[in-house]
Amino acid sequence: MRLAINARRITGKRTGVGRYLVNLLQRWALWNDTFDETVLYTHTRLEEDLLCLPKNFRVEVIAPRASGFFWENWALKHHAKTADVLFCPSYTIPIGFKGKSVVTIHDATQEVFADSFSWWSRVRFAPLYRYSAEAASRIVTDSHASKKDLLRAYRGIRNDKISVIHLAPDAQFKPVADSERLAKARARFLKSQDPFILFVGKLSVRRNIPLLMEALGWLKRIGKVPHKLLLVGLNTPQIRIADLARQFGIADSMEHAEYVSDEDLVLLYSAADMFVFPSSYEGFSLPILEAMACGAPVLTVNSSALKEIVQDAALLIDCPEVEALAHAMHRLLIDDALQRNLIQQGFNRALEFSWDRAARETLRVLQATAAGPQK
Repeated sequence: MRLAINARRITGKRTGVGRYLVNLLQRWALWNDTFDETVLYTHTRLEEDLLCLPKNFRVEVIAPRASGFFWENWALKHHAKTADVLFCPSYTIPIGFKGKSVVTIHDATQEVFADSFSWWSRVRFAPLYRYSAEAASRIVTDSHASKKDLLRAYRGIRNDKISVIHLAPDAQFKPVADSERLAKARARFLKSQDPFILFVGKLSVRRNIPLLMEALGWLKRIGKVPHKLLLVGLNTPQIRIADLARQFGIADSMEHAEYVSDEDLVLLYSAADMFVFPSSYEGFSLPILEAMACGAPVLTVNSSALKEIVQDAALLIDCPEVEALAHAMHRLLIDDALQRNLIQQGFNRALEFSWDRAARETLRVLQATAAGPQK
């Protein structure tokens, strides 16, 4: 049998979906016992660290003649048509693809939290997501909460068409105790040795970054804490970070880095006094698990898939509001017993998630789809 993969997202700097696919591929390449051939379709050459693949894995570069939309919906569709199954790890399959396909739809944010997207994003992507959910042979999603949302959003989809497969923190995410390395990370990203609160993820509207900044300003005025805030992630909604920092009185207490390597993320998670993720909606959250795996106490919101991920291993607020968030941050900073408890529970909870299990479960879905009847 032949497996085709849309591997476009693993080129360049890898964030969410790219890291997801790399973790799956690394394990499938080791096992190498399901498909006779696996073809990774990309629009450019892969970095050297991904080229150690077995002989029945190959990379096929389809030169980019147009945008990603046309690459997927014309070039990829044409090249993958002879595969027994096509795996698309990022929400969409090629329009009009006639073969069997498995698509990973990580969440239903476009449907559940539509107001957080621009009108252009809604017009461009929402129909593609709906089409892919309906046309794909099978759907993989990251949480039971996301599955429920997808079934509500796309009412014609059968329950048994969707498989829930939890993601996991990579093995490199573990506590670092080397004080010299941690000090260097603070100096590089914070320009000081001040204690800090960490956020990691795209600065999406639903993640309430201005609210987090305002909560820190409130906390510094009322609680007199010395902490800085470090935001790590692409500013896709173009939040006026500098202006807001001045407005909330934290201009000297905040830093922003759009991209940080995994090696540096491990250091930042390990050095942070707290990881805060005040999101109104998530289908999953790898940064939360990564923070727990590195020993950072976590504060997040009791909503969507977040409670499913953390269970009792994080401090939860019922909804993202400035005062509630500031009070919770203050409590976690001053309560040493609570910190120790959340660090231990978070570390134990992160161990319950496994990329080996995720890769095997995803492979079983692909194998069953390839061997099953034509859709």
